[in-house]
Amino acid sequence: MKKPRNAGAIGKLKLFLQNGQRDKGLAIFKQLAKERSYYGFMAADYLQQDYALVNKPIILEEKNKLRLLLQEDFLIISEFRALKLDKEAQQFWWQAVRNLKGNGLLAAAKIAQQWKWHKQAILTVARAKYWDDVALRFPIEYEQGIQENASKQQLDTAIIYGLIRRESMFDETAGSPVGAMGLMQMRGVAIFAKACFGHPSPSKQQKLNATTYASGGPDSSSSPRPDPTRGRNIGSK
Repeated sequence: MKKPRNAGAIGKLKLFLQNGQRDKGLAIFKQLAKERSYYGFMAADYLQQDYALVNKPIILEEKNKLRLLLQEDFLIISEFRALKLDKEAQQFWWQAVRNLKGNGLLAAAKIAQQWKWHKQAILTVARAKYWDDVALRFPIEYEQGIQENASKQQLDTAIIYGLIRRESMFDETAGSPVGAMGLMQMRGVAIFAKACFGHPSPSKQQKLNATTYASGGPDSSSSPRPDPTRGRNIGSK
């Protein structure tokens, strides 16, 4: 069977099911479930089977790694790292990869991953338009702190990981012009916590602390949870 592609496959699926052709419908479900996509995950749920993540990690050969690290721009990055000037090193990264293409970008992305520079790894591999190194694109970091706080706050860890991936790409020093800081870009959540739970405004170090803010802010598990709309004019807009 030719591999179905999302919308067309769903149209055929509906048609088969409406006409009582369950076997043909199930065949499409099984084919879709092999894909890492919205429809693929829906098909997997229907079939009650694991998602197909189609993980194909980038293979970084040592000789290619060494060739890249010996380039002038990467030598400068290495000097910054040796001096523990990580911020400057990460800023210089984009100078180093500006002229890379194809396998060069893939090798650079893998080096960034090995250094735990997840933001640089994610954005660099995106430049190469390579989507199948799932562990590189969706890293699992700060696992213990996230799990502990997620359990305390009765949150799914996937929600926290998704938020961190979206807000900071696992860059714990990330900041914004409006004062958002840290893994989850804590500003609005900190303001909310102060208004609703009486928590003092967190310090810069607290905002950057991965464990403290893995669940969205200081521990509020023992505090009452008032209506966040109380005292606000919500209206119908």
